[in-house]
Amino acid sequence: MRRLPRRHASNIALPGNDFWLLDDRLVQFHHFTGTGTGDRAPDGKERTTDPAAVALCHAAFETVWERAVPHEKYPVQAHRVEHRERIPVVQCTGGP
Repeated sequence: MRRLPRRHASNIALPGNDFWLLDDRLVQFHHFTGTGTGDRAPDGKERTTDPAAVALCHAAFETVWERAVPHEKYPVQAHRVEHRERIPVVQCTGGP
């Protein structure tokens, strides 16, 4: 897992939803309720093999992975946790 502060992601084309990229041919988007609890919406999963969606997600993942900091090396400021920016997280096994 790696972390990338939003200020380092401004010029990256990112999909509008969390996603898993599977075998560089299938994207599974995750739709959440928006309540902040992490609950998925009733139609919480959307799968596509659309080449444009796959290409967007692949490019986004590669760019974020390259810029991101490994989780164990990411500095956390305990005294400012409540004010810390939201951090997009890239989670995968193995890497590119």
